[in-house]
Amino acid sequence: MTNPVWPSTLQQAPDLGSAQYEPVAENILVTQMETGAPKRRRRFTAMPAKLTCSITCTGAQMATLDTFKSTTLKDTGVFDWVDVRTGAAATYGFLEGIKYQQQDGFPDQWTATLSLIKVA
Repeated sequence: MTNPVWPSTLQQAPDLGSAQYEPVAENILVTQMETGAPKRRRRFTAMPAKLTCSITCTGAQMATLDTFKSTTLKDTGVFDWVDVRTGAAATYGFLEGIKYQQQDGFPDQWTATLSLIKVA
């Protein structure tokens, strides 16, 4: 079964300068030895990353985004979009609700802040 894709009526890449990647957890496990240096190893072979970014949208696009998250993905599903670092395809899921902020001086311009987890 294929994943849903990011809606074509929405902005296709995050706003410039808004993307921030960070690891979900530390991937290094350190074990103290009785003698000698501590041993270090990877905790996981694959490490998901959290992506926080923003897109600009209109009121109609806000409704599309809300419907995509709540109806298409049923809040917990994953979708295919673009990896902003490489431009390659990537699979994401929402970590939390979408935050909207109206842009000053523009009644139908909103900034949607997305908190996503990159799963593949």
